[in-house]
Amino acid sequence: MKPLRPLVFDNRTLGGTMIDRCRVIRRVLVAFVAGIGAPSAATAQCQSQVSGLNPLAGVLGEVQHVGVWPDPDGPGPLGDRLIALGEAVRGAGTSVAQGAVVFDGSAWSALPPLDEVWVGGKATSTTHLGSLYITANSKAYRLDGATWTHLSGIGAQEIRSFSGELFAAGSRSVSGQQIERGVFRWNGTSWELVGGQFTAMSGTPSATILTIFNGQLVVGGRFSACNGVPCDSVAVWNGTNWGPLGGFGLEGVSTVRSLAEWQGSLAAVVETLINGVPGAQLFAYSGGGWGLLTNALPTDAKVFANGPDLYVVGNLPPQISGAGTYLLARWANGFWTPAAEDPAGSLFNRANSAAFFNGQIVLAGRFDAIGDRRFLGIATLAPDGWRSLGIGFDQPIRGFAESVGQVVAWGDFRHAGLVDAHSVARWDGTVWHAMGLGLAPTVLAVRFFEDQPVAAGTDLLGSSPGAAVARFDGTIWTAIGTGLSGTARALAEFNGELIAAGSLTIGDPPVPTAVARWDGQAWHPIPFGISYAYAVAVYQGRLVATTVGDAANGGRAVLAWDGQAVTSLGSGFARSGSSFAYPNVVRVFGEDLIVAGIFTTAGGVPCTNIAAWNGQSWRALGTGVAAQAIDLAEYRGRLVAFSGSSSNAGNIRQWDGVSWTYMPASIGGASAAIELDDGRLLVNSSSVRSESTRSFSLTFYTDDGLCRADFDCSGQVTLQDLFDFLSAYFTGDGRADMNGTGTVTVGDVFAFIEYYFKPC
Repeated sequence: MKPLRPLVFDNRTLGGTMIDRCRVIRRVLVAFVAGIGAPSAATAQCQSQVSGLNPLAGVLGEVQHVGVWPDPDGPGPLGDRLIALGEAVRGAGTSVAQGAVVFDGSAWSALPPLDEVWVGGKATSTTHLGSLYITANSKAYRLDGATWTHLSGIGAQEIRSFSGELFAAGSRSVSGQQIERGVFRWNGTSWELVGGQFTAMSGTPSATILTIFNGQLVVGGRFSACNGVPCDSVAVWNGTNWGPLGGFGLEGVSTVRSLAEWQGSLAAVVETLINGVPGAQLFAYSGGGWGLLTNALPTDAKVFANGPDLYVVGNLPPQISGAGTYLLARWANGFWTPAAEDPAGSLFNRANSAAFFNGQIVLAGRFDAIGDRRFLGIATLAPDGWRSLGIGFDQPIRGFAESVGQVVAWGDFRHAGLVDAHSVARWDGTVWHAMGLGLAPTVLAVRFFEDQPVAAGTDLLGSSPGAAVARFDGTIWTAIGTGLSGTARALAEFNGELIAAGSLTIGDPPVPTAVARWDGQAWHPIPFGISYAYAVAVYQGRLVATTVGDAANGGRAVLAWDGQAVTSLGSGFARSGSSFAYPNVVRVFGEDLIVAGIFTTAGGVPCTNIAAWNGQSWRALGTGVAAQAIDLAEYRGRLVAFSGSSSNAGNIRQWDGVSWTYMPASIGGASAAIELDDGRLLVNSSSVRSESTRSFSLTFYTDDGLCRADFDCSGQVTLQDLFDFLSAYFTGDGRADMNGTGTVTVGDVFAFIEYYFKPC
């Protein structure tokens, strides 16, 4: 192969005029075609592979409606299913979805996309003659195999099957500006108004709620007359006409927000003015009239019943729940009993809907916790308390440890696969296993020591307060030694001893230390001279610790201990425009010690959030990572870095010794990974909470034989790849970002040239 001719480029991006671009590209083409010839062909697998391991135990996105889809295939093998609808629903289990998902009792799957339907508003569902019907954003739809059929003609608020016919409450425009409001019946091809229009003495009338009571169809909403007959916001259908169903005795026109049949009575949530303030009241109708059960409900409260129990869903105030704010309360014997607490500090706190599925309450909405348990927008009330719906992880995994063919995951989860797990779980290559009774939700690190999993954190054992480090013997977790308390956030092994780092105390009276060693009998402080250590590693025979505490060099340094003395690696870390630099992740990679976090200089050398120490000095790794680096891993001889934010390109980059490149966007939002013995990278890819962009809890990634220069994915690197790269560059295609900076510049041309001649 001929030597590469020197290329001289203007020191600017290729963003000028087309003439400027052509001049630069012409030089590239001349150098490639006239001066070097084509490289030898290289076999390549162009596309990396991404596959899900375990699903999320819940629904990604806010659920506006949850309901039962009875036996979708009639007498066939399918049983009842649970349907969840919502504008923000984007997935469940391992399925990517748009607006609608379904649960068969063990696993989630996606229904045909409803994305074009949603703009906002309520949702409802019903089953009619074996088919599923829904309303979404004031439209009625029927599920026909793999597509939704729009039953156009009305603005449908709720849909209901009754007496072999399909009804919808809503409105439609007729004769120009005239609007009919009431209940409509589907005749197979179009909607027809039944029983005449609904009107109101003041304000805009509406018919929005349908239910069945004593074998009759009942409608609720805001109206004072139905086809000229006085009706106080609730009316009953006798097969021919609408008639009144008593009155609430409230001043002005009230609005019925929810209806449910309950023990021979009809319960209604009625919005009105309470002492001049908008609010809602709960009434019950038993034939002789409406009786008030309680005041001070939120106006978005919904009521539903099961046997003798009446429930109300919403953000319930203390007057209802007794204390605090709750998502669900049960009415029995004249009293409310809180059933689903929304604790202080919960990220979201809205319940929108509830249903009974397989004999248990299913609560859905926009919440991430009930009591002290974490959930993804949907939960079921089992005899032993609230549980996730599905078989996956109910919260993100924070990290992994591997030894002897088994992987231990740790994080904030309560469920892993099919088992209850508390913060730690073991994967045998096929399924997840609980590890004893688990640990407190304060685990910060796990590693193997003497072939046993060891966890670091704060008060890991509830029965042993103060345990900062605990070991699992295959049956139970126990504290390692006595007297080590505080917070351990990192673990290592040095000279055959277990090392714990963080903010620790040893003994009684307690002796503070940032790093401690376990010699098999007792814990001993290591005199690093700092009060807090973020991370530890072993490099060139010395124990290394990163700190933002009170060490020299501005308190932000990497220190090394050789068993006798402590020295600093370089002159510390700094961050432009701020005193807060955080060198809080450390890993040995090849011959280098890699430190990552958030900083702009290491030992005075400019770098972006990641730097390498070669035993003598610090250096930058290319352009670094744009956002704060939160973890490091190694995969097939490449360094993998996770940044603290995700973009369309994901938040994982890999360093191959030449430049940084993005890994697939489909595993964006990742925070930890580990390379498995079979050559796959196991990635936690759900740590970023976003209601519209969240992928699998766990993901496998492989890129066997991936050649970066095989731009056309032909399996060989040829001149055609150069032409395709240049074409992508000029059209602004993000694939031309060869150096992983997030923007396409002249630097990508240099990077492509390096990959072009680099063996795959």
